Amino acid sequence: KDAIEARGGKTTDSVTSKTNYLINNDNLSNSTKNKKAKELGIRIITELELLGWFENKTLNDDNQ
Repeated sequence: KDAIEARGGKTTDSVTSKTNYLINNDNLSNSTKNKKAKELGIRIITELELLGWFENKTLNDDNQ
């Protein structure tokens, strides 16, 4: 959370149409958040993928 906010991002506890990415290491999970993200077409990424973006300084919508 701190790393995202330090880079100008915003974190929330819910998935809405304003969500850009859902960070979840189990993208095959049947959790409510995963289901909602899939319904809304929101990309689900892992923590490792997010950390890779941080290392490459490429946290934006072009990574889709």
